[in-house]
Amino acid sequence: MMHNEVYNIIMLGVHLERANIVIRVIDTKHQDAMLTREEISYKTSYEWTTLLKCIQSFDMMKRHYKKVPISKDTLDFLILNP
Repeated sequence: MMHNEVYNIIMLGVHLERANIVIRVIDTKHQDAMLTREEISYKTSYEWTTLLKCIQSFDMMKRHYKKVPISKDTLDFLILNP
């Protein structure tokens, strides 16, 4: 299969869709954290690990930060890390 302009447009669509899904998941996670701010601490919890595993970036984050995922590091990795 040749990688030409059509392939690049298809891959652009795939990456845009994946970025959209990641942003929606992060937004939902943030809304949940705001609703249950007093009940559960969202700074260090298994929810961040689950989020990273769902979008297949848990191993990359563990290699980059070499520690347990916390909210600040997870969002930093997903949004700001190229």
